Formats: sequence, structure tokens, C-alpha cells
Amino acid sequence: MTGGRRIVTRLKRLLLLLLLSSVFPLASSAAEVCETCHRSQTDGFAHRSNDVGCTACHGTSEAHLSNPVVSSPDTTFSLAEDDAGERCVSCHEGSRMMYWQGSGHELAGTTCNLCHRSHGEGLSEPELCLSCHGDLRSSQHLPSRHPIAEGKVNCTDCHSPHGSANENLLHGDMATDVCTRCHSDYRGPFLFEHDPVTEDCTICHKPHGSVQPAMLDSRPPFLCQQCHMGVNHVGELNDGGGIAARSPNLIGKSCLNCHSRVHGSNHPSGARLTR
Repeated sequence: MTGGRRIVTRLKRLLLLLLLSSVFPLASSAAEVCETCHRSQTDGFAHRSNDVGCTACHGTSEAHLSNPVVSSPDTTFSLAEDDAGERCVSCHEGSRMMYWQGSGHELAGTTCNLCHRSHGEGLSEPELCLSCHGDLRSSQHLPSRHPIAEGKVNCTDCHSPHGSANENLLHGDMATDVCTRCHSDYRGPFLFEHDPVTEDCTICHKPHGSVQPAMLDSRPPFLCQQCHMGVNHVGELNDGGGIAARSPNLIGKSCLNCHSRVHGSNHPSGARLTR
């Protein structure tokens, strides 16, 4: 290349950089420069509303802008690259990402672009979560369940996908804290409390669905007798014979025929959770 041609090439690059510097202060303008070729990526660009341009993730990419056929952008990503997550965390940090390092998803090798699509819309809940947690798909069709399939409850209402200080990526300190965000009438405190309610709702309930009413782990009295195995009627063996005898421990609501305030009672005579 002669000296004159080198000068012309450098002048062209300088003019291009001057042009880009005039439009890059606005992220939407930066995307407009790229979308002359990358229309399919910029049409659904998720970061446009946050004033984030293409160069924030892909670098200034001067060589690519000068000759896009020969040169690739400074930074490119694929679904298998961890660098995509590192680039995302460089901006998306703070309270929501505080527990990402060492979280269940991070340890499992989950990267940001497996769930998020920066250039457009991907799967939404619950299908996004079920694409990995397939063992919970059938629970969406159990007789007693949360209305997740109807779109009234999402997985992230209870779980924090970016990490948590608690078990199972829960938002609260324990399951009870999460449950009572919606089921506030069971939050208490009560004058007479039932220990499983204050300790952990999942002792009695299966939050992802159950074949039993009220998402119970099993049907009373068998559920109750997992803890209450003392003397008198709580220690009696309940089998089919009690049904013929119309035993109140088996028919109707079983234990709840009498102990109806199983989540706690504020009645002065409610020590046995009967009122």
C-alpha cells in the first residue's frame, strides 16, 4: 500500500470515528448505526430503554465498523461462554446480585444468557424455569396447586433465581416468611400457636402441588400423627374399621372436625386449637 493510500484509509477511519462520536452519546443512535446490518438483533433490543448501547457489551469494535466482513466485534458471546455472565455482572450488580457468587444456579454453571435474551424476548415463566427443572412440570397439573399455569403466580414470587442466603433460593429467611407474604392471615402471632406454622409451612404442605386438599403432604389423621403420637385418641391406630364406626378421627375433616384452628388461635379457650 502506497503512502497516499494509507493516508486516505486513515482519513476514512477518522471520519467514521467522528461520525460515531456524534451519535454514540445516545444509546438509541448507537443501536441505529448497528441495525443497518443487525436488524434482527436490534428490533427487540432489551437494553434500549435503559440507555445502553451495543458498544457497552461488544466494545467499540472499530475494526468491525471499518470492515464488517473481515473483522468481528471486539467482544462476542455464545451460550457456552462464561464471559457473557461476567460482562453482565459488571453492570448488573447490587442487592439483587449480592448472592450470585456461590448460588445454586452459579455452581450449576448457569450463565446469564441461558435465561436472559438481551436482543429480544425469550421464554417466560414458568416455561423458562421448567426447561431445566422438568421434574416439577407435572406438579402444574395436580389437583391441589398454586395457580402457576394460569399466570397468577410465578416461580420468582417465592424464589430468587440470582441467589439467596436461604435454602432453595427463597426470598425470605424461611419458607414461612415466603408463604405469609400472600397468606397473611396465618402470619400471627397467635395467643396459641401451632409449632409447624411458626417453624416451616412445608412440614405439612407441599408448595409445588399435591394430590391432597390444601397442598397437604398427606391426609389427616395420618399427617397429624407424624408428630402427635401421644396417649388417648391421638395415639389410636386409624384403619378402615374406624370408617364403619363413623369415628370422628377418620370421617369428614378428621382431626380438623374438632381442631379447626390448626394454624393458631387467639381465643382465650383455644389452647387445643379447637376455637
